[in-house]
Amino acid sequence: MKQFKYSLALILALAFAASSLAGCAAGGKPAASPGVRTVTYAFSSVGKPASYIDANGNMTGYDVEVMRAIDALLPQYEFEIVGTTSEDCWMGTESGKYQVCTTNSFRTEAREKTYLFAEYNQGGNLEGIIVRNENAGVETLADLAASGLRVTPFRPSDGPYGFISAYNDAHPDNQIVLSTADQMENADLLRSVGEGRYDATIFASTYWQSMVVDEDAELHYLNDQLTFNAFDAISTWALFNKDEAELRDAYQAALLQLRENGTLSALSNQFFGVDVLSFCNEYIPAK
Repeated sequence: MKQFKYSLALILALAFAASSLAGCAAGGKPAASPGVRTVTYAFSSVGKPASYIDANGNMTGYDVEVMRAIDALLPQYEFEIVGTTSEDCWMGTESGKYQVCTTNSFRTEAREKTYLFAEYNQGGNLEGIIVRNENAGVETLADLAASGLRVTPFRPSDGPYGFISAYNDAHPDNQIVLSTADQMENADLLRSVGEGRYDATIFASTYWQSMVVDEDAELHYLNDQLTFNAFDAISTWALFNKDEAELRDAYQAALLQLRENGTLSALSNQFFGVDVLSFCNEYIPAK
């Protein structure tokens, strides 16, 4: 009789454990409440400060925290967050493996054929002028042109070449001397300014952060020698699977709320050190 009682207790314990496991989603996360849809949001895990996994294994960054704030505003959804590669984000969102992703992505005609976009950009990829500290007053392209500083060469296919070309076209009386190079790696651009071979270059904030600012960065020794002055930004967008118009619309309403209550600006200042939306605050009607 004693053995029977032990077996019954064991059976009840196992049944309880099984029911507890059934009530959990992947990763030990409680299952969504009835009427709440779980969607998977994927992000590029090496895009610091936009999105990354920190030294303690925490998923964070501007885009990740924006999506967490949006999740909190949408009781009808529960976001499951996955850090992965940009390529997996793109392919997974297109296939439906993920419902939405962020990869610090720009909005292009080709991407509009593959993904849904909201009417508002989520953030922006900051571009900055990098100079030695004695030239820290050079904050805009107009300043750069007037200063006469020697600017590093760029490949014609590079973004900085396009920025300067567009500026020169619009300002024939205050030109920046623009030269080309067949090969000029990011590290070479930074070293050439630090060593005095050139006086200025144009650089994306994400690369500046990972190559110079981070304590374990390859060129961290330049952090005390160079200044990064943000002057423009290219808008970045969340990408939605083509079948997720309802999710996109809910996201869009929440994103606008976060714009208006200052949350986006606060997160941008936290992660980028500047309000990126002051450079790029786009509205494009959703299709």
